[in-house]
Amino acid sequence: MKVGVASTSARFHRIMSDVTGELLLNVSPFVLEMLTHTIRSNSGSNQTAEIVERLQARRVVAENRRRLRSCIAPLAIELLSPMSTISVEWLRFTDRPGIDAITDLLANGLAVLPGAPFFWNDRSLGSQNFRVALARDAAYFGEALRVLGRYMQ
Repeated sequence: MKVGVASTSARFHRIMSDVTGELLLNVSPFVLEMLTHTIRSNSGSNQTAEIVERLQARRVVAENRRRLRSCIAPLAIELLSPMSTISVEWLRFTDRPGIDAITDLLANGLAVLPGAPFFWNDRSLGSQNFRVALARDAAYFGEALRVLGRYMQ
């Protein structure tokens, strides 16, 4: 089940309400009822364990970001968002066609998400870009970095 959530300023509230009501969210009443029940049932509970888990996940993401950035520093890969704190890292191949590199990486056992589909208006703008998920087990992520490093040498 999935629920899309959008937030807007008061200035755009009516426009966004029309757009999300008619096109964007299309969430079934069943899913909305389940979401409402989940929020209400957790609203007064002790959420310490969940907070600790989130903080641990942030540490994993931060450490994997540091390891990835260290790995790519000598490679022909550009970091696109140096100030990013989200759980993925956007990168760009600077010395080879992106789709070829992504296909080659997959053949070597490393799956990365191609960037072109995120540039729906002009896919060529994202053709060199790819996205790496950072919320991964340290050993698994380390192996991914080794595959990336070997491929880019």
